[in-house]
Amino acid sequence: MAAHFTNINFNFPMMATSYLKLYNVKEPTDDIRIFLPQVAKYIGALKKGGEYNLTLAAQFLIKQYRLGKLGRFTLDDIRPESLEKFLTKEIEDPVSRRQQKKANKIEERRLKRMQQLGKAEEHEPWQPNAETKL
Repeated sequence: MAAHFTNINFNFPMMATSYLKLYNVKEPTDDIRIFLPQVAKYIGALKKGGEYNLTLAAQFLIKQYRLGKLGRFTLDDIRPESLEKFLTKEIEDPVSRRQQKKANKIEERRLKRMQQLGKAEEHEPWQPNAETKL
């Protein structure tokens, strides 16, 4: 049985050497915890206090990947306006069917109460009579 390797350095040796030169990385690695700080250092992405901005480094790598700088791999639309649209769009939380069903029930009850109140207002208001004990 053949071993299945997901190591990019093993499967794509040309790519391993290219990213080393491209980002001034000392040695090949598949560990993102080692790689991202090196990329952040290369692009000068620092936070207050001198920490590396790993989010900015990751965004930089994604952009480089989409532009084909990391090899001939593309998965989506790489036009700058498309990337900008994707990064700035607001993600709405989808409502589950159960939550929607619950919200519908609450709205139905509210409407039913409003209808009952409307009908009650149409009738004459209750008036105590002589037989009513207060």
